[in-house]
Parts: sequence; structure tokens; C-alpha cells
Amino acid sequence: DFQCRATLQELNAVPPILDLLKSEYPIIQLLALKTLGVITNDKEARAMLRDNQGMDHLIKILETKELNDLHIEALSVIANCLEDMDTSVLFQQTGGLKKLLSFAENSTIPDIQKNAAKAITKAAYDPENRKLFHEQEVEKCLVALLGSENDGTKIAASQAISVMCENSGSKEFFNNQGIPQLIQLLRSESEEVREAAALALANLTTCNRANAKKDRGKKEEEKVKEEEEFAAAPKLAGEGSPDKEWYPPSDPGFCVYVYEVTKSIFPITNIKEQIEALAKYVAEKMGGKVSKEKLHDFSWELHISELKFQLKSNVIPIGLIKKGIFYHRALLFKALADKIGIGCSLVRGEYGRAWNEVKLMNESRKGLIEALPPPEVYIVDLMFHPGGLMKLRSKEADLYRYL
Repeated sequence: DFQCRATLQELNAVPPILDLLKSEYPIIQLLALKTLGVITNDKEARAMLRDNQGMDHLIKILETKELNDLHIEALSVIANCLEDMDTSVLFQQTGGLKKLLSFAENSTIPDIQKNAAKAITKAAYDPENRKLFHEQEVEKCLVALLGSENDGTKIAASQAISVMCENSGSKEFFNNQGIPQLIQLLRSESEEVREAAALALANLTTCNRANAKKDRGKKEEEKVKEEEEFAAAPKLAGEGSPDKEWYPPSDPGFCVYVYEVTKSIFPITNIKEQIEALAKYVAEKMGGKVSKEKLHDFSWELHISELKFQLKSNVIPIGLIKKGIFYHRALLFKALADKIGIGCSLVRGEYGRAWNEVKLMNESRKGLIEALPPPEVYIVDLMFHPGGLMKLRSKEADLYRYL
């Protein structure tokens, strides 16, 4: 429950919950981990856990064989915490990434394999982590996990492959050895397994130059002749190398968002509740709730500049943005709403403002036989009170739209 999680944060509940991990009673330790697994879905709780050395407690649990009954839940908490960039860096510096890979490779317990793969997915959003995983040959492990009998493990491994595709070496490996296994998963009886495999295949085949050479329907001698003519043709002055041709970046993070909202928000039958849930989801992925008084302290510009520097491009995949302002959030809300069939518009304002407008029927008029009035237009709050709906042209809506 969103409100309960917020209340726990206000009461500074993370430190006492971490103290319970030292209990001599395993059931208390397990319940503490389950609680952390829920509240660390929120950005603020993840920051509190990091600031209170919570990752040290979790790593210690993973290193203790006698606490193997707690490893599943500990990995689940770690997977949540790795959404936080600072925590991800800290975890990498303390050797945590190699421990994750060890659990994924060596454990025979499906839930441990699944949660380890989930944590690998979250960590792999960072380019340096992807490089380290590639050096440790994570690809072999993930392909092996695709053959698990557990559907959850197959899904987690497919999602990890989707993200690792951003590394060119990993993508080459998966193209050579992972595609047959993913195609096999498309025949799974589980719809969720099929969706995860399809996302992985989409990322593997996006901007893959090898696909351009699959000239189906041509005779072999025709292909050879064309290739010889192309090789013999002189290059025009100033013509760039094909290897330097620009391609739009893939966005495995957004693919994961689509998967998650399709699974958790799409089934909601009440349209108003759907909109509220999606708004809270978008806000959480873009840095959480921001109070109006502290809006100037929300340092999204530095985060965006760092991404541009890492990518060497002004084009940033929306799934990489972890600190977003009005127009980032409005764009993500619109993109996800389109994927699950929520009708909304994206409106661009001035000075970096943008917002989403939705139309809803007046609840008090539902069920009446006489002619209904037209639906009312609301603006979706993605910043100050995520999930709030403000009637268009109301005072609060105007404050949201304009400086």
C-alpha cells in the first residue's frame, strides 16, 4: 500500500528494521527482509537503507552459508536497491556484482536464481556494470538460466539479456548463442515468459547489421555479384564508413517498464484507478515525489548531463532517466499509457513544463438514464502529488502548468 509505505518512511522505520536482521530468531530476520522488500520499492526508502549501511547487512547475509534460508529475500531487497544509482556504484565497489553472478551461476534453488537475475538486470542499467558483467562472462550464465524449469527464472533471465544487449560484446554473444533458446521460449504456455522472450529478441535484433544481409528470395549468385559490385564501387568524397553509421539507441529499460505496467496496471478495471496507479509508477521511476518548495533542489540537470556524457549523444532513451522533471515524466506517462490503452494527450507548455490530460466521466452521473454530460478534462499530477487529478483550468491545475 502506497500510503503505508510513505508512513513508514516518515516514521524513519528503516533503521529499526535493519536492527531486526541481527535477531537470533530466523523468522524475525525473514519478516524484516520481507518488509524491506516491500518498502524499498520507493526511492526514499532505498536512500534511507543506503545511508544506514543497509547494503552491508544484506551482503553479510549473502556471505553467511548458515543464513541460506534468507538469501532469497535478501536478493530481492538488493534488486530493488540497485535501481538507485549511488547504491549501484557502492555495490560494485564492494564486490557485490561478482557475488550476484556467483549466486546466479551456482545456486540450484529457482527463487535464488530468479532474484539474482533480477538484481543483475537492475545493475546492468549502468554501462560500467555491463562492462564488468561482460568480463565475468555473465552471458553464459543467463543463457543457461533460460533453460530453467521455473518460469520466473526464465523471465528474469530474459529481462537481464534485454538490458545486457546494450553492451556490444554481450549482444554479439547472445546473437550467436542465445537466440535459439529465446525462440524456444516463444512457444511457452506462460504468456509472461513469451512476452519477456519477445522483448529480449526485439532488443537483440534492433539495429543489428547482420539482419541487413539476409536477402531472402535472391539467388546466391545474385547476392555475390551485388556484394562484389558494392566492394568495387569507389567511395564518394566525404562518405563515412558504414561502421560509423548512426543508429537510434535501443531502450531496454523502457521495455521492462512496458512489461511491468502490462502485468500490474493493465488488469485494473477502473480507469481512474488505472491512471492513478500509472502516475505513481512513472513518478517512482523518475525520482519520486517532489515538493513544490524543494523543486529548485531537484538536481535533474546534472543527471541528464551525465547521461549525455556517457552516451556521447543528446538522444537519451527514456528508460535511462532516473531523475526526470515535468516533460520527462509526461512523455513517459504518455508512452506507457498508449501501451496499455489509457487515452490521454501530451501537452507541451513553456519553460520545460509539459503535462498529460485525461477525460473522465463524472462518477456521480454514472448509471443515470438521461443524456450524460461530456466527460471532464483533468491534468495528471506526476510531480507534487503523484496520482492526483486536477480539473483543467482550476487553480491547482494552472499552478502545475505554469511557473
